[in-house]
Amino acid sequence: LFRFVIICFVLFRFVLLSLQDILVPMTSSLYVKGSLAKTDTVLVDIGTGYYVEKTPEEADDYLKRKISYLGDNCEKLESNISEKRKNIEAVTMVLQARIRAMNEQAQPGAKSS
Repeated sequence: LFRFVIICFVLFRFVLLSLQDILVPMTSSLYVKGSLAKTDTVLVDIGTGYYVEKTPEEADDYLKRKISYLGDNCEKLESNISEKRKNIEAVTMVLQARIRAMNEQAQPGAKSS
């Protein structure tokens, strides 16, 4: 999600300032200086190695929708995880109560033998 927010910010600066010089990522830690030959369109990675050519405005709209979608999914996942943790706690408490009850039943029987 953070990656898409950064990309959206960079795209906004690109459109606003009509930047020609950019840093091109070669690896996660290596960037080289480059320049754009064509600034009226950008390539947008839509996943699994597919790229779509869009205008900067269309790319900005796509990124905003993607950020919104990912944000909504993160919220849903957080609520699901919270619910699952509560379920695990409830099951753990029931198991501990049953183990205590079994131990209490076993201890009086062991003393009388």
